[in-house]
Amino acid sequence: MPVLIAAVVLLGVLCLVGLLLIFAILRRLREQGAELENLRKVLGMGITDYDVTELVGRKIPEIGGRTPALVGFFSVGCDSCHEQAPKFAEQASGQHCVAIVTGTGAERDPLLRQLGDAAVLTGPDGAEVARGLGIRAYPTFLRVDTDGVIVRAQTEAAGLSERISA
Repeated sequence: MPVLIAAVVLLGVLCLVGLLLIFAILRRLREQGAELENLRKVLGMGITDYDVTELVGRKIPEIGGRTPALVGFFSVGCDSCHEQAPKFAEQASGQHCVAIVTGTGAERDPLLRQLGDAAVLTGPDGAEVARGLGIRAYPTFLRVDTDGVIVRAQTEAAGLSERISA
């Protein structure tokens, strides 16, 4: 009988230790979720108090030896970017435009396919352009005049292709 009691007590202690480990893991997952949300804010995803119109008037660098008429900034992990990509491709039709895509992962290839004929810039070069312009939210769309000056900045692709008077 004492062996049976010892086994039951040992089993109870093991269950209690397992339960404590589960709570510790759940607490750590919550902390990592908060860290991930903070990282998304730092990277510019999901920022709601950022006014992209403050980009108007800045000069954009030449990309591929030319000044693009339209520029779209997309992030692989951004749901809105995936929604806006086909609209950007439609707006960009027939114009020199560049889509700058940041991030990697399984969602990257579908996003790239949605961008149609737009020239795509990825990797460090794309990140450098975004950082240089101060892009803090994705997606961001820019209309650029022939002098390379941003004349329109918005977070939706609709209406982006309207020609700018010289």
